[in-house]
Amino acid sequence: MQANEKIRELSRFLPEGIKQKIFEILLKHYAGEKELAMALGIDSFLIKTWQRQKSVTEPYFPEILALALQECPETKQIIQEQVLSGLTDLCTALGIVG
Repeated sequence: MQANEKIRELSRFLPEGIKQKIFEILLKHYAGEKELAMALGIDSFLIKTWQRQKSVTEPYFPEILALALQECPETKQIIQEQVLSGLTDLCTALGIVG
């Protein structure tokens, strides 16, 4: 699986807490670390490391985001509610939008 350029760009701007939440949702969607690792085409050791560190290694997050957007509908809701609304509030406060 390869994340397209738009997903890579979006993943750069997501806060760490949101990234972690998306990873956890995807992990719950799959039966376990091995199944998620197979879906992502990575070693399950990475999944366990991310769980322990509570942080996903940056080069891998676009792939996680792409899979979560395909498999877990709540991912779109999280991005809409927590990211887009925050950006809209920020742009309004800065006078960028009315």
